[in-house]
Parts: sequence; C-alpha cells; structure tokens
Amino acid sequence: PRTSATRLYDKMRGSLRTGTGTVSLSLAPDADAEDEAFKIHVVDLTGMNVTTVSPSRTMTDYPILIDDAQTQRIKFTRDPPSTAAIFEGDTVKFKSVADPPRVDLDLNVQYNVEALGETSVSSGTYTVSASGGVISATASPQKHNTTFRTPANDKNRVDDAFEISAEVVAFDVSSGAYTHIPADPALDVNVLDVHKLPVVDVTKVSPKEADVTEGDRVAVTLVIDRNPASTRRVGGERVDVSQEALTVMLSMGAGSSADLTQSDYQIMTNPVTVAERKSGSWIQEVEVEVMALADDHLEDMELLVLNAEVNGTKNAEYGPNDPERDMYMGVSMLTIEDDTMTLVYAKTQKEVEDAIYAAKEAGAGADEMFTAGEMIKVMGGALFNAADGVSLSYTADTSDPKVASYAVSNGEVTVTAEGKGDAMVTITAHASMPSSVKINPQTDPRTASVTFPVEVGLEPLTITLEPPDAGMNLVEGMSYTLTAKANRGVEMETMVELIQTGGSASPDDYEVVAITINANESMGTTQLMVKEDGMMENADNMAEMLTLEGRVGAMKTNSLSFYLWDAAVPALPVIAQLLLAAFLAIGGYRRYRRR
Repeated sequence: PRTSATRLYDKMRGSLRTGTGTVSLSLAPDADAEDEAFKIHVVDLTGMNVTTVSPSRTMTDYPILIDDAQTQRIKFTRDPPSTAAIFEGDTVKFKSVADPPRVDLDLNVQYNVEALGETSVSSGTYTVSASGGVISATASPQKHNTTFRTPANDKNRVDDAFEISAEVVAFDVSSGAYTHIPADPALDVNVLDVHKLPVVDVTKVSPKEADVTEGDRVAVTLVIDRNPASTRRVGGERVDVSQEALTVMLSMGAGSSADLTQSDYQIMTNPVTVAERKSGSWIQEVEVEVMALADDHLEDMELLVLNAEVNGTKNAEYGPNDPERDMYMGVSMLTIEDDTMTLVYAKTQKEVEDAIYAAKEAGAGADEMFTAGEMIKVMGGALFNAADGVSLSYTADTSDPKVASYAVSNGEVTVTAEGKGDAMVTITAHASMPSSVKINPQTDPRTASVTFPVEVGLEPLTITLEPPDAGMNLVEGMSYTLTAKANRGVEMETMVELIQTGGSASPDDYEVVAITINANESMGTTQLMVKEDGMMENADNMAEMLTLEGRVGAMKTNSLSFYLWDAAVPALPVIAQLLLAAFLAIGGYRRYRRR
C-alpha cells in the first residue's frame, strides 16, 4: 500500500562495528485506521550494501507490517440530513462517510435493504441505486451516495418498515483478507403507504350509546377522517391515506345479546358508501340506520354492540384492506327495549290454585278419590287474564294419556281419569293479538310497507214483518204465511218471537210459532193458523181483531193487525159479506167452505 515513511516512525538508530548489532524503531501514533507496511534497506558508511539476516531467512530489505490501532467504521445517514416522512413514490439519498477519514487508501462499502416485521414486498420493489461503491481517499468531500427508491404503489395498504445498512469492506494487511464491518447503527426507514384506508374517528361516532324501543329506528353517524392528527405531512397537506370511495360495513360485535338471526334488529343499508374525496373538508360523515325489530317475544332488554369495518373500492389496484387496522370494535352500543304487549298471563298463584283445587274436588265426588271415568272440569277464564280486546283459546296436554286424557270445548278443559297412575296436565292459553298498525321489516332500500287493520262494521239490524198474501182478513180453519225480512244477512241464527200486543182475539183463536232466520240469511217464514171452533164468537158475525209484533231480544219489529172471521154461520150480514167480497177480490182466500 502507498505510505509515507516519515509518517511511520519518528527515529531509527543503531550501529554495527563488528559482528552483530541491533536497530530500534519507534512508531508514532496516527489518527487514521489504515494498516501500513514498509521495508528497511541497510547500507554501510562506504555505501556498500550489507546483508541483513532474520531468524528465518536472509534478505536485503526487511519488511515491516503495522497493524493500525484504530477500527475503521462508517457513518451512514440521509443526505442531506432530514427527519421528513418518506412516502410511496419517493426517492431518498443516503451517504456513507469513513470514520475516521481515509488518508492514503480508498475504502469499499456495500449496501443492503431488508424488510422488517410483517412487511410483504417483492425483492425488486424497494431498491437502492448502488449495491456498493468506493469512498475515495483523495475526493472532497469524502463520501459515497446511494438512493433508496420506493414504488408509487406496492399493492398493499400498510406502512412498510425497512432497515438500510452499509458496511466497510477493508483489507487486513496482516491476514491478507477482507473484513466486513457494518455501519453502527443501521437506519430504520418507515415508508408511509398513501393508499391506506382512512380511519373511523370513534370519538365522534354518534350516538355512542342509545336506547331504542322495538319498532323504532336510530341513525348511527360515522365520521371518516381522511387526515387524522397522527398523519405526518410533507409538502402542505399531503396525507398517507387513500382518497378513493369507501364502503363501511356494520356488524354485530362481541358482547351483543341481540341476534340478527332472531330478527332482533336490521341494519337498513349495509354496507354504506362513502364518496370519493376530491376537495373540501377532510372529514366525511355518513349515516347508517338501524331498526330494532318488533316481535312477539317477551324478553329482557338486549344489547347490540356495533363494529365498523372500512373497505376500499379499489382493492384490486391497491391491495386488500388490513382487518387489524381497518376494523373498529364497539363504535356504538344500542340497548333494545322490549315493547311486546303481554296479551295473556296467568292469574295469581292463589287464584289458579283455588280454581284447580275446586275443580278437582268437584270431579272426585263424595269419596274424594279421583278414579277412572271421573272428570275434572275447569274454565280457562278461571286460570288466565287477557289484555283488553284480546280473545283467548285454549289447548291442553298430558304427560301420560293412559292415566289422564283431556278435551277442550268452548273455553272449558275437561280432564278425564283413564287409569291408575300419575300424570301432569298442562293448560295453555293462546291470545289473538288485537289489530294494530305495523311497519313491516324493510329489506329493500327502495321499498317500504306498512300493515294496518280495516274494521268493517255491520249496519244496525232491523227486521220487518210482512203480512200474508191474503192481506189482513183471515178466516178460521185456514193457515197463512208470515214473513220476517232483515235489512242484511244475520251473523247467527236469529229467532223472531211473535207476540200479541193488541186485539180482541184470544190465544185459543190462533196458533203461531217464532220465525227463524238462518245465519247469513236475511229472511225467514212461519205459519199463522186461525183455529176453527164451530162457534159463533161475536154478535152480528163481526170479526175479531189480532195484532202481532216481532221481537228479537230487546229489539222490536213493526206490528201487523188482522181480522179473524168466524166460519161457523152459513149466512153473513150485509156488512160481513161486503168485507168478505173485498177479501176474495184481493185473492187472499182460496176456498171458503167448511170441512
């Protein structure tokens, strides 16, 4: 290697007169870390060469090797020095400087890039421009540069961590080999991914907690921050998150007692879309409507914990989302309060026991022993209460039909003893819910529906009595048809009782039964029989009067009045003949003769 002898020693002295002699050599310390070598050439005072002898060989020039006391190191830094963030697409220059500086000899360096942690990049994605180089001893400044290059899109959405290192490649004069001494420390470089998905600001989600009743809705507002406070900025407002359109999916989180499969709730639009940000505020808000579904189950309050997952719309281009980073647990907690109306419920313990014990006692009879063939009868209404407007029906069950059977009819449950043994009988009341307006669960964001009852009432019932074809003049021994007509079909079989409300006729003069109008019909008939007694009832053959009125419970119909003519006298007075002629003229009397 090149060297300056004056720099290697400060003095060398010694003399030889005869025989042998010694020479002493002192080496001065220096500031570099370069190993050095030189040879000593000996001549006598007359200028003649002198042979020098070492213990192992004979030589004229004696070589001297100097192992430097300093260790050659290297300083590896950014050039120029900077703490600015490094983003995808950036190129950053680094320099290597020998420490201590070189004096005579050049120094070789090598570079290496290593991905840290879970960074997943191809070997050719992140590179340095030079894998190695030379720090020249004669150059000014004394350094070597390499450039760290990052891709504009590495197809993942996470920050990538790297270690960039440089090492000295020095020649050891003593060993004749190259030694590798790494820079200490190596540089850790964090490359910010500009396609990371923005964060949900969980501190601004509204509501964080809320109570919602079955059948009601609550709007959960999610706040998307495209430039959170933790973002490092370079060049104004450059941020390390994507500006693309997003989707946010809400899901049930740990700790929820509400269950989507049980139709406890419904997220109306899921996922919800967040528009691409092109300008304006870094903060974007989006609402997701959650509905607590009404059901027919009685249950305690249920807790719905909502998680939010952010996903990009350009996953194929920029890579998938990072579930660990882009999932936000428990952004909102909703308490669903049960609004189910209790339509039927058992009476008090005492009331139920009293009803059952009384029925068992009655069924057992005087011997107080419930034996085969005996029956226990209990009304369901004695065991259960119902809400206003609710109708109840009953079913029963038995644990052993060979011991006890059951039958249900018109709200009464009959348990019949079949054979010796023990059995458990269960009576269940079923409520028919009252009509109400209902908002149907929505599955399509473009379609909504409600269901409501339409109660069609019946007009008040009226019934009219109509006379027979014969009109108002009736003759003994004849039967006449009376008709009752309702203004609409009756809901059930209806009896129209015919009551005498006036006239001189007695119950012995006629016979009539009630008119029956069958269910869903509007008309019924009966026969009015005028009895023949073979006697003249009145002087001058005058007719008897009969007035009939129909009644259905408290309702009254119109009344009909009739003349009952005596058929026992062969000749009628003039007035009677005139009336009878009129009667025959209207076609009411088919035949008038005695039998």
